[in-house]
Amino acid sequence: WGLIACHHRTAKYLSFEMCAVFELLSNVISAKISAVQKQDVFTYRSSMQNLYAELLEDIYKEENLHGSFEKKKNELLKLLSADGIALIDNHQVFLVGNTPDDTDVAEIVLWLQSQTANKIYHNSHLSSLFEPAEKYSKIASGILVLPIQPEKGTYIVAFRPEALQKVNWGGNPNEAVQFEADGKQYHPRNSFNQWQQTVKQTSIPWKAEEIEVAENFRNFVVEYTLNKIYN
Repeated sequence: WGLIACHHRTAKYLSFEMCAVFELLSNVISAKISAVQKQDVFTYRSSMQNLYAELLEDIYKEENLHGSFEKKKNELLKLLSADGIALIDNHQVFLVGNTPDDTDVAEIVLWLQSQTANKIYHNSHLSSLFEPAEKYSKIASGILVLPIQPEKGTYIVAFRPEALQKVNWGGNPNEAVQFEADGKQYHPRNSFNQWQQTVKQTSIPWKAEEIEVAENFRNFVVEYTLNKIYN
């Protein structure tokens, strides 16, 4: 995730002792960051486990998904780490939070079915794959799809809004490598003046642990749905 490096016009050779210092420093920093990340993941999983159990209990009490979704919409949004969620069941669309409208969600479902999306799917730049999503990118740039019965058009779809990002580059990455006047020495872009790029129609991506929680929830809903059909 990071790099300790020395940059200069001419080669600079470090002594063994200096290299050992940098190696020790990098190991200490790496170990500390790893410990913090593991603690964050543990805390997140613990809180989501309690929320997950609460949602499952309520779904069994309500005896239908959309009733529980409406009642526990804040908990569901938190569980799937989303700003909006759509439940599409039996050609009916149930919306909670900030989402595209019913018609737009129905179009997304048709697109998902054409992609034969049978597994959990997520993308932080929906409009790059599904052009109609450009018109509602401010509220739904990111998408997390939980296929329940995709052949019947039954999905849970979570949305994340556009998160405008300013990315600072050490020069314009689109410029070609340029040579100095002597035609022999060259530098990337021949300039490292800061160049800023604005990234649009892109949401904050879902983390691995968030996907794991979503996958567990999907497995439960699939099992619950099948039991309702055959019992």
